[in-house]
Amino acid sequence: TVQVVDGTHAGHRLEVNEASSQGGNLVVDAGDARSTLKQVPGTLVGARVRLRRHVTLEELAPRNLFRATTNASTADRVLVYDPVTAAFRSYWLLAFSGASRWVLQGDASLSNRGSLILEPGLGLFVQPRSWAVTLMLNGEVRDHAFASPVGMGVSLISTGWPLDLSPSELGMNEAHGFTGASSASLADQVQVWRGDATAGLQSYEGYYFLRASTLRQWVLQGDSRLTNLNGTRFLKAHRAWFIRSRNGVSNWVQPCPWTP
Repeated sequence: TVQVVDGTHAGHRLEVNEASSQGGNLVVDAGDARSTLKQVPGTLVGARVRLRRHVTLEELAPRNLFRATTNASTADRVLVYDPVTAAFRSYWLLAFSGASRWVLQGDASLSNRGSLILEPGLGLFVQPRSWAVTLMLNGEVRDHAFASPVGMGVSLISTGWPLDLSPSELGMNEAHGFTGASSASLADQVQVWRGDATAGLQSYEGYYFLRASTLRQWVLQGDSRLTNLNGTRFLKAHRAWFIRSRNGVSNWVQPCPWTP
C-alpha cells in the first residue's frame, strides 16, 4: 500500500498493483476496495509517500500462540465483521497432521486463510477459548493523518495509533461528516465492548452524537444529564469498536493526535 504522508491528501492510501509494478515503477489501483482515494489526483505530485506492506491474519495471530482443534466450536478463532452482509466471518484454527492453519468457518475445502489481508483500521474480535493469549505488536507509530472512511450502516473499526483517544482528537464531528440528532436512534453511534475493560462481560456501552439546539457532542446512551464526552478518551488503544453511521462518513480523516 502507498501511504500519502503530507499534502492535501495526507493520510490516504492507494493499493499497489503488484502484478503490473516492476523495477522502480509502482502502479497503483485506485479502484481497489482498500484504496481510500478513488482516483489518483494530480495534486499528489511532489507529495511524500511511504510504501507499507500488508499485515496478514497469520502475522497478527501467530498459530503457535493459539489452540487448534478439529472442531470450529472448540478451536480459538478470529471474527471479522463484514459491513456488506452485516455478519461476522469466523476464522478458526484447525489442527491436522501435527500442524495447524486458519480456516474460514463454513468452507468445506478447509483452505489455508493465513494470508488474509487485514487492512489498516480494521477491527477484530479475537476469541481464545482455552488460555489467555498475549500478542506482541511492533512497528512504527504513524506520524501523519489517517484516512478512515466508513460506509452507511455498521462497521467494526479502530484508530490509527496505539493511544487512548477522544472523539475530538479523532475529528468525529459535523465538519467531517458525522450525523447528529436529538435521539440515539437517529444519530451516529459508537458501541464499545465492555469485555475489553472487564473480562467476562458480554455487552456493549453505547454513545451517540447529540445535535440539539447549540449542542454538538458525544454523550453516553442513557445519560439524562447529557454529559459532554467530546474530550473523553473512551476509545482505547489496541481496541476496536462498532460505529453505526446514518449516512456514511466518506471523507473522514483522523488527524494525527501527537506531535512527532
